[in-house]
Amino acid sequence: IGINLFSIGLADPFNDSPKIPGMLTSDAPYYEFIDGLEHHVDNLDYSPPLISGVIGPWVEDIDEDVVLNYIQALVNFGPRVTESTACDNAGTYIYNEFQNMGLDVRYQNWTSGSLSGKNVEATLSGTDTSSDKIFIVLGHYDSVSGSPGADDNAAGTAAALAAAEILSQHSFAHDIRFLAVDGEEQGLHGSSEYVTEAINNGDNIIAALNADMIGYAPDPGDGEKVKVYSNAESQWLFDYILDIESTYDSIIGNFDIIDAGYSGGSDHASFWSGGYDSVFYHEYHFNDYYHSSSDLITYMNMSYDAKVTQLIVATLAELAEPILHEHDISVESIDVDDIVAHGETHTVFATVRNVGNNTESDITVNFTVDGSLIDTATVMQLDTMESTVVSFNWTPDYGTFTLVIETL
Repeated sequence: IGINLFSIGLADPFNDSPKIPGMLTSDAPYYEFIDGLEHHVDNLDYSPPLISGVIGPWVEDIDEDVVLNYIQALVNFGPRVTESTACDNAGTYIYNEFQNMGLDVRYQNWTSGSLSGKNVEATLSGTDTSSDKIFIVLGHYDSVSGSPGADDNAAGTAAALAAAEILSQHSFAHDIRFLAVDGEEQGLHGSSEYVTEAINNGDNIIAALNADMIGYAPDPGDGEKVKVYSNAESQWLFDYILDIESTYDSIIGNFDIIDAGYSGGSDHASFWSGGYDSVFYHEYHFNDYYHSSSDLITYMNMSYDAKVTQLIVATLAELAEPILHEHDISVESIDVDDIVAHGETHTVFATVRNVGNNTESDITVNFTVDGSLIDTATVMQLDTMESTVVSFNWTPDYGTFTLVIETL
């Protein structure tokens, strides 16, 4: 086989290796990874941002219905073999979905040897005009002959589409690209062509999150585990994912994230070969219906699929640094006595936090009861993610009171 896996430190997939998505057979088309790494963008000086911990509502928006709708739409095209009408139509569907979200969309048409296809890329531009950082979520939308490709890999493509649907409604400091690639099953052709173009353009891709087969969990306990493949250069990404899971475990659930090591069997390997950092999210229990006519939604666990997608989207969103203009100052708690006696002055405490990306100054916090202003506190300055406690004096009268903290 012509894939030069050893150029990126991978083991021979035909020597005592478990089956992995996109594993090539001995009669697969001849193909080689990119070998010229000297001109890729150096991102070694990058440090990942602190996790804000405040995008939980966005993560919760990704549920079983969201991912199922996209998976079903792709499966409806039938087997999506590269160069087939079904695959071409699926690519057009993905393009239209991205466009309807208001994103900047393009096809990347490619030819690799005798094979041709098209990648679909949608971009959500960052607000920091001085930043050239790029963060990518991707999945391949092609399947093998005779297979509807529900788990392999409508599931991963749906993760990219779901990420676009949710994150396109918000702003981020850095560019996010939502990518659906073609030609994975014949040898990672689409992703390799994409990386070649990125290198030639000098794209500063900080991280590429690859989703491939993330929806199969047939046995008890499978739904609590997910494998993440990384190389040495991408270990920081694996560590960051652990922190993401810990931060959002009340939403995503307690995932056992398994450090699965190396794998050349999916599109992340093209990014590794190009010198970019990338990880590969993959189900714990390998799909028993892999590359067959039974790779159907029927055998998938949509709750598990949604949870893995939530993990991916939370990671992507935090890496790109969310801009929370409408919620820069968050009220985390209000502390007032359980029994408030009429006519006595009480002290009400409130914890406020700066959940935006910028230092905020001269913050006015109003304490109102039933729409009437009772007291005001001023916070001179709060750095990002810094919190403070403010207090208000309240002498209650008879009646029912609604406590409201207003930040101006």
